[in-house]
Amino acid sequence: MLVALAACTESGAPTLPSAPPSPSGSGLSVQGTWASRISSPRAAALYFIVATDGGRGDRLVGAKSRGAGSVGIFEQGTDGSTDLVPVDSIKVPAGGSVNVEPGGFEVVLMAVKSPVVVGETLSIVLEFEHAGKISVDAEVRPFVDPATLPKG
Repeated sequence: MLVALAACTESGAPTLPSAPPSPSGSGLSVQGTWASRISSPRAAALYFIVATDGGRGDRLVGAKSRGAGSVGIFEQGTDGSTDLVPVDSIKVPAGGSVNVEPGGFEVVLMAVKSPVVVGETLSIVLEFEHAGKISVDAEVRPFVDPATLPKG
């Protein structure tokens, strides 16, 4: 199942806010959290960096938000399109990190109860296999089109 959520987006260039790591007691941190509206006024993507301190890896296995009808984990398709493909989890290696960012993995909020507006804050609970639930707040920022990002 392909989901074309990123096709109709706002343009702009957000900067990652400086935020302290999210404490979980398990050596896992979530930082640089932000969100953007995608595809409709009632859909948003959540972006962040998740890292482990080296003890052991972890996996993001789910997410929830009281402000959204549903939340899913997606990855941009490998065919170069803007279609997002649902995935079961995001693996975070021991001693490593994963950037959840435009053009890669995304946590997508669908059927958001009120329109997603730049400058507002979305609250999301990320669920990890070992670290458990971590609550994050994400400021809504203008969208960055993955096609404009440098290829690395």
